[in-house]
Parts: sequence; C-alpha cells; structure tokens
Amino acid sequence: MTYKFIVKTNHEASEIISDAMFELGAMGISITDPKDFDEIDKNGVVWDYIDDTDKIGIVTIEGFVDTTEPEICQNLLRERLVLINSFFPLPDYSLDVQFELVPEVDWRSEWKKYYKPIILDKISIFPSWIEPYGEKYVIIEPGQAFGTGEHESTNMCLRLSFDIDLNGKKVADIGCGSGIIGMCALKLGASECYFSDLDRDALDNLKINLELNGIVNATVKHDSLLTNNNDSYDVIFANITADVLMLLAPQIESHLNKDGYLIISGIIADRSEETLACFEKYGFTVSKSLAMKDWRAYTLRRTHGN
Repeated sequence: MTYKFIVKTNHEASEIISDAMFELGAMGISITDPKDFDEIDKNGVVWDYIDDTDKIGIVTIEGFVDTTEPEICQNLLRERLVLINSFFPLPDYSLDVQFELVPEVDWRSEWKKYYKPIILDKISIFPSWIEPYGEKYVIIEPGQAFGTGEHESTNMCLRLSFDIDLNGKKVADIGCGSGIIGMCALKLGASECYFSDLDRDALDNLKINLELNGIVNATVKHDSLLTNNNDSYDVIFANITADVLMLLAPQIESHLNKDGYLIISGIIADRSEETLACFEKYGFTVSKSLAMKDWRAYTLRRTHGN
C-alpha cells in the first residue's frame, strides 16, 4: 500500500528533509514552496491550482512510500528529523510527521500537479504531461533518477553551460542521472554526447527521455564514468559530489581536449576549496563560479595538457 508522509517546514530546511525522505525509501517527493510560486509569477507561467493558502510561507513536503507498516516509517522519519534538528535547527512543527493512505491510483499522478516547468535563459525544461513552449526546450519524464533541473547543483550546471558556444562540440555528461544536462547541451548545438552512470534505473530513465526528445546522437554507458572510454571531449559535465569529483580528477584531465571546458557541480560550500585545489594539481583554473544556497559550481579551463 502507498502512504503519503507529510512534513511542514520552511524553505531553508526543505532540501535536507526531502533527502531524508528519499533515504527512507520515498518513491517520489512533492514540495509546495511559496518561493516557487514567486518564481512562476515572475516567469509569467500560469498555474491553475495555486491558491492563497499556498502563499503563507510554510513549505509542505509530501513523500510517497510503499509500506505495510506506516507507523514504523513515521517513527523512523521522526527520528531522522530529530537528528537533523540537532545540527540544523528546524521549526518546531517540522517534527510533527503525518501520514495518510493514498487511494488506489498511480501515486505519480498525485505529485505531477506540483511539478512546474523550469524556464531558463536559453532553454526550458518541461515534464512530459505539460505542453512545451518556446524556441528551445527539453521534455523529461521525471523518475527517481537525480536531475530534473530543479536542484541547485543541476540548475547552476545548466547556467554555466550557457556561457559556452556548444555548437558542434563533443560533450560528456558523467554521472548523468536523468541526462538533463547532456540533453540540454545537445539541444543547444552539441554534436554528440556521451552519457554514463552506474545507476541502471537512471539510465533506463535517460533512455526514455532521449526518445521523448528525438535524440539519437547519444552514447549511453552503464559504466564507471569515463572508464573504458578512449575518446576525448570539448566539454565535460560532472554534477556529482566533491569526493567523487576529486577521485575522478585525473581521469577527467585525460579525457578533456586542450581547449576544453569542465563544468563541475554538486559541491557543498565547505568542500569547495579542497575540490578546487585538487583540480589545480591537474592543470585546471576557475574561469567562472556560481553559488546557490550552500551549493557551488564551477567552469574550469586547462592551463596545460594534450
């Protein structure tokens, strides 16, 4: 049976609570955040089911879990929130976890209504159930794979790519998740993209998204990032984590063309210095940086190499 677990919080805590829900087995998350409505209004997107009660400043997070023991899940989530509260203070009401049985309908339909289009400067991202508009866009079928364009790290990666002339460029999206970054690069003129990830569910989701967008100039590998790959690339996207990025630094260096660009993201602020220091050892310098909340992203250029 599918249950919906409900936690009220503020904007600052919404991400860490969502992560906790996923760690405890949530199949999907919906977030109702007043700041999202502000962004929708700013972009001129019409949203039929926003009402005044959604604009009072409280974020509502709903996680959908298949379980026969909802009370145990409720207690586990509450324990996780208490732990989070010990180092990241939460509003008092965030510790009150509610749950309710979801009727026998596809739970995905329940949260689809909360998923909004992402309108960026050069390209937009639409879920498959919303009619796309604009000159350039990507359509995705959101799944459990990381990367819908909503997360700060993905958003910054995309924004950094806008500063690069991608026309005719050979690109790689390593640790690709849903493939949103590489697909956007292809839509913006890249000639081909190499996608890799160790998560088979992510790659299954990616293949669906490639088909939705009619993309054929793509190579998809279930592999350890650039392992077993002898090609080199003009642009490499790596939206992963600081630890994995540092492990991959020598591998990335050997697969990037001399005048190429490396865009890295998924780095929390207090790991940025050591991450950049690691890449400096392999001949990279920062040409641009972005910050959103506690996340950092960088465009790196090579100062020497092949």
